[in-house]
Amino acid sequence: MDSLNAQIKTKAELDTLIANPNKEKLIVIVQQPEKSSTWQITLPVGISLCAFILSILTLLVLNPRSEKKKNLKTHFIGEVKDIRKSYNDYINKIICGNVLPREIDEVFRALNANLSNLMILLNEKFKVDKDYLTEYHLRIQTMIANDLNYTSAYKENRPFTLEVSSLRDIQTFILQNNDKFNRIVIQINGK
Repeated sequence: MDSLNAQIKTKAELDTLIANPNKEKLIVIVQQPEKSSTWQITLPVGISLCAFILSILTLLVLNPRSEKKKNLKTHFIGEVKDIRKSYNDYINKIICGNVLPREIDEVFRALNANLSNLMILLNEKFKVDKDYLTEYHLRIQTMIANDLNYTSAYKENRPFTLEVSSLRDIQTFILQNNDKFNRIVIQINGK
């Protein structure tokens, strides 16, 4: 029995024990762990460490950048909506006959300045054509300025109402071109 408790050191000793069927034997094979190299230990640790560092960098660097970009987009989309609302509100005011001709000139100058500044910034940040809404602004202003009631009221600077044909032309133009503002929003969101 003592021989059975002895350690088997070679393959030949193991083969002899297995080939001898007459003896009861209990064979326990304990495999010594192989000596692992430092690469086998440090490689998984290194990969885990790199993944951890990359996730931290993503959170610290890329996430704030994307958050800033999202905030910038939201801001400019709000500005585009505000410009569209300013045009629509003021044209509705003109349609109702609640404005003076010289006031229209001042408001359109201010709208043009705001529009130009916004379009320059949109061009720099999102590559939107800076002249994209210039025709929109000029056509509305021209349609109002060419209205006979406007021109007759201008000298005295008295309230007026647009002619029916001018009203129809302006409303048609706005309906056909209101998508220009939406197209700018789409372009902002696409960048």
